[in-house]
Amino acid sequence: EVLEIIAAAVVLGGVFTFFHACAMHNDQYQSCHWAQIMVQWIAILLIVQAFISLLAPAGRIKAGISIAMIPAAFLLCAIPGLLIPLCSSQSMACQARMRPFSLIGGLVIAGLALIHTLLAIVSSSNPPKKNRGEDIRMSSRDKNQLPRMPHEEEPAYIDPEGIE
Repeated sequence: EVLEIIAAAVVLGGVFTFFHACAMHNDQYQSCHWAQIMVQWIAILLIVQAFISLLAPAGRIKAGISIAMIPAAFLLCAIPGLLIPLCSSQSMACQARMRPFSLIGGLVIAGLALIHTLLAIVSSSNPPKKNRGEDIRMSSRDKNQLPRMPHEEEPAYIDPEGIE
């Protein structure tokens, strides 16, 4: 989970700094700006999911959170260029830096989430074995503490000093 948090934080920091979209053109944002915004929000979502997975108890809950991270990571790959169009020139910042960075970051996060999912599934499929018979059986001391029905007799009490 920690590696997933770090990878998503690197993507988030990267698109804010060096791997950003193009600047405003004619006082208008280009579509690549909106792709950058979506990449930032998906990176935040992945950080939150990884943090929740870090706090979750082991087993199927962790596996479920990790499974949910995989499509979000692939969405991180698909946003710039595929779902939201970028600038047409290959030399623009969005095409040259943001798109490859988002693609690599999304694939790394998806790979980490897949590995984490498999590890969580394997660990939850081998639970510690428990003897269920001991859970159901009651000791004689516990049986004596149960409430009695009116027609049941009290157990006979034998005074050890009265026996000769």
